[in-house]
Amino acid sequence: MGKSRSRERGRKDRRSRERKDKARKSRSRSWRRRDREDRENRQRRDAEMREREEQARRIENEVQRRLREKINSKEFEMAMQEKVNEEMDRHFSLILVEVEMKKKKLIEDFTVKRE
Repeated sequence: MGKSRSRERGRKDRRSRERKDKARKSRSRSWRRRDREDRENRQRRDAEMREREEQARRIENEVQRRLREKINSKEFEMAMQEKVNEEMDRHFSLILVEVEMKKKKLIEDFTVKRE
């Protein structure tokens, strides 16, 4: 007698399911390995980032400390006062020049009107 179609189809289905299960198991191992590697890489990156952040924090603290020392020193205060004085002198001299120019112009205008 011949084989029935349904029985043959059932065997084919079972074989294809077995193949799929094997492929799924091997894929799951590779996925687990990849997940583990990804997790390790992520942990490594996180540790490196924490280390860089800590180093940046230390550098920033040192820079702030040095800046405070420099700003609070008498030399810095004297240098800043000197620059302020120079700037004031420059502005004052510019104002004086402008006043002198206006004075000359007014005198010229007055003399022209009197003539």
